[in-house]
Amino acid sequence: MHLNPCLQNIIYTLIIRTKDGMPLSATTDFTDEINKNVKECKRYVKLISKKAQNFPERCVLQLPSHSVYFISYLGVTYLTLCASSYPTVLAFSFLNELMKEFITLYNKNKIFDVVRPYSFLEFDNFIHKTCQRYNKPQNLTTRINLSELSLEMKLRPPYVIKLEELEPAKNGFAQDTKLPFIISHKLQFEDLTFASFASLSLAICLSSVSFFRGISTLCEHSDEKFAHEIIIHGILFLIDASLRLFQIYLLLRQVKHRKLKSWFTVIVLCYVSWCVLWLRDDWQNVIFILSFVFMHFGILFRRIQSKLPDYQV
Repeated sequence: MHLNPCLQNIIYTLIIRTKDGMPLSATTDFTDEINKNVKECKRYVKLISKKAQNFPERCVLQLPSHSVYFISYLGVTYLTLCASSYPTVLAFSFLNELMKEFITLYNKNKIFDVVRPYSFLEFDNFIHKTCQRYNKPQNLTTRINLSELSLEMKLRPPYVIKLEELEPAKNGFAQDTKLPFIISHKLQFEDLTFASFASLSLAICLSSVSFFRGISTLCEHSDEKFAHEIIIHGILFLIDASLRLFQIYLLLRQVKHRKLKSWFTVIVLCYVSWCVLWLRDDWQNVIFILSFVFMHFGILFRRIQSKLPDYQV
Protein backbone atom coordinates (compact mmCIF):
# COMPACT_ATOMS: atom_id res chain seq x y z
CA MET A 1 0.00 0.00 0.00
CA HIS A 2 1.45 3.36 -1.04
CA LEU A 3 1.17 6.47 1.08
CA ASN A 4 -0.13 9.61 -0.50
CA PRO A 5 2.92 11.81 -1.16
CA CYS A 6 0.87 14.85 -0.26
CA LEU A 7 0.64 13.60 3.30
CA GLN A 8 4.36 13.06 3.69
CA ASN A 9 7.16 15.48 4.57
CA ILE A 10 9.97 13.32 3.18
CA ILE A 11 8.55 11.99 -0.08
CA TYR A 12 11.31 10.31 -2.05
CA THR A 13 14.94 9.38 -1.41
CA LEU A 14 17.66 8.37 -3.86
CA ILE A 15 21.28 7.31 -3.32
CA ILE A 16 23.66 7.48 -6.28
CA ARG A 17 27.33 7.13 -7.16
CA THR A 18 28.50 10.70 -7.58
CA LYS A 19 30.90 10.35 -10.51
CA ASP A 20 28.40 8.84 -12.98
CA GLY A 21 24.97 9.09 -11.36
CA MET A 22 24.57 5.32 -11.05
CA PRO A 23 21.59 4.71 -8.71
CA LEU A 24 22.60 2.55 -5.76
CA SER A 25 19.44 2.52 -3.67
CA ALA A 26 16.13 4.36 -3.45
CA THR A 27 12.73 4.52 -1.83
CA THR A 28 10.74 1.54 -3.13
CA ASP A 29 7.35 2.27 -1.53
CA PHE A 30 6.88 5.40 -3.64
CA THR A 31 4.50 6.05 -6.52
CA ASP A 32 4.47 9.29 -8.47
CA GLU A 33 1.24 8.53 -10.32
CA ILE A 34 -0.90 9.97 -7.52
CA ASN A 35 0.36 13.51 -7.85
CA LYS A 36 1.61 14.99 -11.12
CA ASN A 37 3.35 17.78 -9.24
CA VAL A 38 5.38 15.24 -7.29
CA LYS A 39 6.18 13.41 -10.51
CA GLU A 40 7.60 16.63 -11.99
CA CYS A 41 9.67 17.24 -8.84
CA LYS A 42 11.07 13.72 -9.05
CA ARG A 43 12.28 14.60 -12.54
CA TYR A 44 14.48 17.29 -10.99
CA VAL A 45 15.91 14.72 -8.58
CA LYS A 46 17.04 12.68 -11.58
CA LEU A 47 18.46 15.77 -13.29
CA ILE A 48 20.52 16.56 -10.19
CA SER A 49 21.74 12.97 -9.97
CA LYS A 50 23.28 13.30 -13.44
CA LYS A 51 25.18 16.47 -12.47
CA ALA A 52 25.90 15.83 -8.78
CA GLN A 53 29.66 15.80 -9.30
CA ASN A 54 29.50 19.41 -10.56
CA PHE A 55 27.92 20.77 -7.38
CA PRO A 56 29.27 21.43 -3.88
CA GLU A 57 28.84 18.78 -1.21
CA ARG A 58 25.64 20.22 0.28
CA CYS A 59 22.92 21.79 -1.87
CA VAL A 60 19.22 22.52 -2.12
CA LEU A 61 16.90 23.07 -5.07
CA GLN A 62 13.80 25.04 -4.10
CA LEU A 63 10.68 24.36 -6.16
CA PRO A 64 7.23 25.97 -5.70
CA SER A 65 5.78 23.21 -3.54
CA HIS A 66 8.77 20.99 -2.81
CA SER A 67 12.51 21.11 -2.18
CA VAL A 68 15.31 18.74 -3.14
CA TYR A 69 18.17 18.40 -0.66
CA PHE A 70 21.38 16.45 -1.15
CA ILE A 71 24.81 15.84 0.32
CA SER A 72 27.85 14.21 -1.30
CA TYR A 73 30.57 12.37 0.58
CA LEU A 74 33.20 9.74 -0.29
CA GLY A 75 31.92 9.38 -3.85
CA VAL A 76 28.25 8.88 -2.91
CA THR A 77 25.40 11.42 -3.14
CA TYR A 78 22.27 11.22 -0.99
CA LEU A 79 19.18 13.04 -2.30
CA THR A 80 15.74 13.53 -0.82
CA LEU A 81 12.57 15.22 -2.05
CA CYS A 82 10.63 16.98 0.71
CA ALA A 83 7.63 19.22 1.09
CA SER A 84 8.69 22.86 0.94
CA SER A 85 7.47 23.35 4.51
CA TYR A 86 9.79 20.66 5.86
CA PRO A 87 12.62 22.17 7.96
CA THR A 88 15.91 22.33 6.07
CA VAL A 89 17.99 21.36 9.07
CA LEU A 90 15.84 18.27 9.61
CA ALA A 91 16.20 17.25 5.95
CA PHE A 92 20.00 17.43 6.13
CA SER A 93 19.94 15.60 9.45
CA PHE A 94 17.97 12.81 7.72
CA LEU A 95 20.51 12.63 4.88
CA ASN A 96 23.40 12.66 7.32
CA GLU A 97 21.90 9.69 9.14
CA LEU A 98 21.54 7.76 5.87
CA MET A 99 25.14 8.59 4.98
CA LYS A 100 26.53 7.31 8.28
CA GLU A 101 24.71 3.99 7.96
CA PHE A 102 25.53 3.54 4.26
CA ILE A 103 29.30 4.00 4.64
CA THR A 104 29.21 1.63 7.61
CA LEU A 105 27.55 -1.15 5.60
CA TYR A 106 29.31 -0.74 2.23
CA ASN A 107 33.00 -0.07 1.66
CA LYS A 108 34.26 2.36 -0.97
CA ASN A 109 35.67 -0.30 -3.31
CA LYS A 110 32.39 -2.21 -3.38
CA ILE A 111 30.51 0.97 -4.27
CA PHE A 112 32.90 1.88 -7.09
CA ASP A 113 32.86 -1.67 -8.53
CA VAL A 114 29.10 -2.09 -8.98
CA VAL A 115 27.89 -2.18 -12.58
CA ARG A 116 24.17 -2.80 -12.05
CA PRO A 117 21.76 -0.05 -10.98
CA TYR A 118 20.24 -0.39 -7.52
CA SER A 119 22.82 -2.93 -6.37
CA PHE A 120 22.14 -1.94 -2.75
CA LEU A 121 18.36 -1.89 -2.94
CA GLU A 122 18.17 -3.74 0.39
CA PHE A 123 19.26 -0.48 2.01
CA ASP A 124 15.70 0.69 1.39
CA ASN A 125 14.74 -1.01 4.65
CA PHE A 126 16.85 1.49 6.57
CA ILE A 127 15.65 4.38 4.38
CA HIS A 128 12.04 3.42 5.09
CA LYS A 129 12.52 3.16 8.87
CA THR A 130 14.46 6.43 9.05
CA CYS A 131 11.94 8.19 6.82
CA GLN A 132 9.10 7.10 9.10
CA ARG A 133 10.91 8.56 12.10
CA TYR A 134 11.59 11.87 10.39
CA ASN A 135 8.07 12.12 8.95
CA LYS A 136 6.78 11.89 12.52
CA PRO A 137 9.45 13.61 14.66
CA GLN A 138 7.27 13.33 17.73
CA ASN A 139 7.69 9.54 17.55
CA LEU A 140 11.49 9.64 17.55
CA THR A 141 12.82 7.27 20.19
CA THR A 142 15.80 9.54 20.87
CA ARG A 143 16.15 13.29 21.12
CA ILE A 144 17.90 14.90 18.19
CA ASN A 145 20.36 17.66 18.95
CA LEU A 146 20.39 19.90 15.89
CA SER A 147 22.08 22.91 17.45
CA GLU A 148 25.52 22.24 15.94
CA LEU A 149 24.09 21.45 12.52
CA SER A 150 21.93 24.57 12.65
CA LEU A 151 24.95 26.69 13.53
CA GLU A 152 27.00 25.06 10.77
CA MET A 153 24.29 25.85 8.21
CA LYS A 154 24.09 29.46 9.35
CA LEU A 155 27.84 29.87 8.99
CA ARG A 156 28.01 27.93 5.73
CA PRO A 157 24.55 27.66 4.17
CA PRO A 158 23.91 25.05 1.48
CA TYR A 159 24.40 26.08 -2.11
CA VAL A 160 21.06 26.99 -3.74
CA ILE A 161 20.80 25.44 -7.19
CA LYS A 162 19.15 27.47 -9.93
CA LEU A 163 16.81 25.76 -12.37
CA GLU A 164 18.86 26.98 -15.35
CA GLU A 165 21.80 24.98 -14.01
CA LEU A 166 19.81 21.77 -14.52
CA GLU A 167 17.78 22.40 -17.67
CA PRO A 168 19.44 21.91 -21.08
CA ALA A 169 20.65 24.88 -23.11
CA LYS A 170 17.94 27.03 -24.61
CA ASN A 171 17.90 28.69 -28.06
CA GLY A 172 21.17 27.05 -28.92
CA PHE A 173 23.08 28.86 -26.20
CA ALA A 174 24.68 26.98 -23.34
CA GLN A 175 23.85 28.12 -19.86
CA ASP A 176 26.69 29.40 -17.75
CA THR A 177 26.70 26.97 -14.82
CA LYS A 178 29.98 27.84 -13.22
CA LEU A 179 29.60 27.58 -9.47
CA PRO A 180 31.00 30.01 -6.93
CA PHE A 181 33.75 28.84 -4.68
CA ILE A 182 32.23 26.96 -1.76
CA ILE A 183 34.26 25.95 1.24
CA SER A 184 33.75 22.24 1.88
CA HIS A 185 34.57 19.94 4.74
CA LYS A 186 38.18 18.92 4.71
CA LEU A 187 38.92 15.25 5.13
CA GLN A 188 40.06 14.68 8.66
CA PHE A 189 42.35 12.03 10.10
CA GLU A 190 41.54 9.86 13.04
CA ASP A 191 43.26 10.96 16.25
CA LEU A 192 46.95 10.12 16.65
CA THR A 193 47.66 6.94 18.57
CA PHE A 194 50.12 7.06 21.45
CA ALA A 195 52.76 5.30 19.30
CA SER A 196 52.31 7.82 16.48
CA PHE A 197 52.47 10.74 18.89
CA ALA A 198 55.69 9.35 20.41
CA SER A 199 57.18 8.86 16.94
CA LEU A 200 56.18 12.40 16.01
CA SER A 201 57.84 13.87 19.11
CA LEU A 202 61.03 11.87 18.48
CA ALA A 203 61.07 12.91 14.81
CA ILE A 204 60.88 16.58 15.78
CA CYS A 205 63.82 16.17 18.17
CA LEU A 206 65.95 14.19 15.70
CA SER A 207 65.25 16.55 12.81
CA SER A 208 66.46 19.41 15.02
CA VAL A 209 69.59 17.45 15.90
CA SER A 210 70.33 16.70 12.24
CA PHE A 211 69.65 20.30 11.24
CA PHE A 212 72.03 21.82 13.79
CA ARG A 213 74.65 19.17 13.11
CA GLY A 214 74.45 19.91 9.39
CA ILE A 215 74.79 23.65 9.96
CA SER A 216 77.72 23.20 12.35
CA THR A 217 79.44 20.82 9.92
CA LEU A 218 79.14 23.29 7.03
CA CYS A 219 80.51 26.05 9.23
CA GLU A 220 83.77 24.17 9.85
CA HIS A 221 86.95 25.56 8.26
CA SER A 222 86.87 25.22 4.50
CA ASP A 223 90.66 25.15 4.19
CA GLU A 224 90.96 21.74 5.83
CA LYS A 225 92.25 18.78 3.88
CA PHE A 226 88.87 17.05 3.80
CA ALA A 227 86.76 20.14 3.29
CA HIS A 228 84.93 18.55 0.35
CA GLU A 229 83.85 15.56 2.45
CA ILE A 230 82.84 17.82 5.33
CA ILE A 231 80.53 19.79 3.02
CA ILE A 232 78.95 16.58 1.73
CA HIS A 233 78.40 15.36 5.31
CA GLY A 234 76.78 18.67 6.22
CA ILE A 235 74.45 18.48 3.25
CA LEU A 236 73.51 14.89 4.14
CA PHE A 237 72.58 15.91 7.68
CA LEU A 238 70.42 18.74 6.31
CA ILE A 239 68.73 16.32 3.89
CA ASP A 240 68.10 13.97 6.81
CA ALA A 241 66.48 16.80 8.78
CA SER A 242 64.37 17.91 5.80
CA LEU A 243 63.08 14.40 5.09
CA ARG A 244 62.09 13.90 8.72
CA LEU A 245 60.16 17.16 8.61
CA PHE A 246 58.49 15.93 5.43
CA GLN A 247 57.50 12.75 7.25
CA ILE A 248 55.92 14.89 9.95
CA TYR A 249 53.98 16.76 7.26
CA LEU A 250 52.77 13.50 5.70
CA LEU A 251 51.64 12.21 9.10
CA LEU A 252 49.60 15.30 9.89
CA ARG A 253 48.22 16.35 6.50
CA GLN A 254 46.19 14.70 3.78
CA VAL A 255 48.09 15.06 0.49
CA LYS A 256 47.88 13.41 -2.90
CA HIS A 257 49.82 10.13 -3.22
CA ARG A 258 50.62 10.33 0.47
CA LYS A 259 51.64 6.69 0.94
CA LEU A 260 53.77 6.65 -2.21
CA LYS A 261 55.60 9.76 -1.02
CA SER A 262 56.15 8.12 2.36
CA TRP A 263 57.76 5.08 0.73
CA PHE A 264 60.03 7.30 -1.36
CA THR A 265 61.01 9.31 1.72
CA VAL A 266 61.88 6.26 3.81
CA ILE A 267 64.01 4.84 0.97
CA VAL A 268 65.99 8.08 0.69
CA LEU A 269 66.37 8.19 4.48
CA CYS A 270 67.79 4.66 4.42
CA TYR A 271 70.38 5.76 1.88
CA VAL A 272 71.27 8.92 3.84
CA SER A 273 71.56 6.90 7.08
CA TRP A 274 73.92 4.48 5.35
CA CYS A 275 76.06 7.38 4.10
CA VAL A 276 76.46 8.88 7.59
CA LEU A 277 76.54 5.54 9.40
CA TRP A 278 80.12 5.94 10.61
CA LEU A 279 79.49 9.52 11.79
CA ARG A 280 77.11 8.30 14.51
CA ASP A 281 77.61 5.72 17.25
CA ASP A 282 75.64 2.48 17.31
CA TRP A 283 72.88 3.72 19.61
CA GLN A 284 72.41 6.87 17.57
CA ASN A 285 72.10 4.83 14.38
CA VAL A 286 69.48 2.57 15.96
CA ILE A 287 67.43 5.49 17.25
CA PHE A 288 67.63 7.50 14.01
CA ILE A 289 66.67 4.49 11.87
CA LEU A 290 63.84 3.27 14.11
CA SER A 291 62.46 6.79 14.23
CA PHE A 292 61.86 7.15 10.50
CA VAL A 293 60.64 3.54 10.24
CA PHE A 294 58.00 4.11 12.95
CA MET A 295 57.02 7.39 11.33
CA HIS A 296 56.61 5.58 8.02
CA PHE A 297 54.25 3.00 9.50
CA GLY A 298 52.39 5.76 11.33
CA ILE A 299 51.76 7.46 7.98
CA LEU A 300 50.66 4.23 6.30
CA PHE A 301 48.19 3.22 9.00
CA ARG A 302 46.69 6.59 9.94
CA ARG A 303 43.24 6.55 8.41
CA ILE A 304 40.80 9.16 7.23
CA GLN A 305 37.65 9.50 9.30
CA SER A 306 34.88 7.58 7.57
CA LYS A 307 32.20 10.13 8.45
CA LEU A 308 31.41 13.80 8.24
CA PRO A 309 31.90 15.98 11.31
CA ASP A 310 29.61 14.75 14.07
CA TYR A 311 26.45 16.81 14.28
CA GLN A 312 25.19 14.82 17.29
CA VAL A 313 22.22 13.53 15.37
